Amino acid sequence: MQNLINVENRFIWFLVFASALGLEIVALIFQYGLGYEPCVKCVYTRVAVLGIALSAIPALINPKALPLRLISYVCFWVCLVWALIIANDHIYMQRDVNPLFAVCESIPNFPNWMPLHEWLPSVFEVRGMCGDVNWQLFSLSMPEWMRVIYFIYGLAFIGVFSYRLLKTRRL
Repeated sequence: MQNLINVENRFIWFLVFASALGLEIVALIFQYGLGYEPCVKCVYTRVAVLGIALSAIPALINPKALPLRLISYVCFWVCLVWALIIANDHIYMQRDVNPLFAVCESIPNFPNWMPLHEWLPSVFEVRGMCGDVNWQLFSLSMPEWMRVIYFIYGLAFIGVFSYRLLKTRRL
């Protein structure tokens, strides 16, 4: 357990990277294996989860270097908060009482310098509608499950970070 909480060990950062990469793979299985086409919120979620995976890389390079861990901490939180905002917005669109107003963009609004939907359309192209609920597990839709996953990420991070600060008095 001690090793799992040690942010100076690559293992915890590898868990962040691998779990986020696993979520990306699951998204592609849903799309290509099960035929659930991604909406623009799904595409934004993919980018946010990719950001969570990439946020672990600086700390994976050298977990003992505080500047690299700080970069990972900040990037992780930015991506996690952004992902949570997207999930909440997506849930609101799915629960809207008037589905005619649950309209989302048909083209993602990526910066001009990073048009992911053009570079990798098989992953980032919008093909579905945000208001559609095509899949549920235990009566939770996909964005609701993503919100649960983000909550777990956040709790784990707060737990590890708090333990680190209280026990070792270091970041």
